[in-house]
Amino acid sequence: MEHRIRVVPPKPSSRKVVGPTAQPTASPKVLLSDEPESLRPFIHLGAYLPLKSGHQRYGECIFCGKKEKFYVNEETGQWDCKACSKSGNVYSFLTAYYNHVNELRPTTKEDYDKLVRERGLPLEAFKNARMIWDVLHRRWLIPVAGPNGSFVQMRLYEPGKPIRNLSGLDAALWGVEYIKPSTNKIWITEGEWDRLALMEMLAGLRATGGSPHPLLQGLEGVAVLSVPGAGNWKPKWGGYTDKREVCAFYDNDEPGRKGVARLETKILGGVKNLHVLRWGLDGIYRTDGYDVRFREPVSSRDVSLQKL
Repeated sequence: MEHRIRVVPPKPSSRKVVGPTAQPTASPKVLLSDEPESLRPFIHLGAYLPLKSGHQRYGECIFCGKKEKFYVNEETGQWDCKACSKSGNVYSFLTAYYNHVNELRPTTKEDYDKLVRERGLPLEAFKNARMIWDVLHRRWLIPVAGPNGSFVQMRLYEPGKPIRNLSGLDAALWGVEYIKPSTNKIWITEGEWDRLALMEMLAGLRATGGSPHPLLQGLEGVAVLSVPGAGNWKPKWGGYTDKREVCAFYDNDEPGRKGVARLETKILGGVKNLHVLRWGLDGIYRTDGYDVRFREPVSSRDVSLQKL
């Protein structure tokens, strides 16, 4: 039996999308908290599933645009389109959606330049992080991969708003795919922008031969991770830090200090050493909330970690 689910009717989209398969549609606003957890990643990314048949929810395919052809199983999260034959689980949907957006309208230099001006980071930082502009929903997609490189989360950034995790999926550390058996140092940042800054700093240090500071030796063995929020550290993430040297780069504000204290209680017993970078001890950076950020767009070759 088919049941209709109450949603806010969509408003016609006035945005023009440039691309070979551009089929822009406006997704109605649906309260994610009212939806089954298994459906939230699909709806959060833009799927519209107003119809129900048994355990299946269905609606317009986000990929081919065919009406009432895209199905998602509420119990398993498995999905498929009866028209274009795309199918998979929730994680393959992340990859499929990311590729679809990238093909629909590839991110331009002008798109990246806006981020360069806003965040004070070099363009290469965003490209290396595989960030792309989602023209359908006017947001940046930040893919988060697991140890094998497959997407396990998708962080969303709408300019002027905080970065959000994709609803319905577990929060994940960003950068774990770069951890290798030879990795002996883990640098942990509080946020996404800080990780990108440290990655560029690391590239600059590697290119110039490093620094006399002991924490900046053996840089080939460093992996940079970011936590999804200052107070967020899951016990299962300890496997990435155990028996390794860890340095925490958290913000110099109350959430950052509490986050470091929480991190210490969670990992101190398993790590080789734990170092905490405390901003402002040299008398220069004393503003609460100071974090790793470039004052002006620079290339990775111009960056150093002199603050250490």
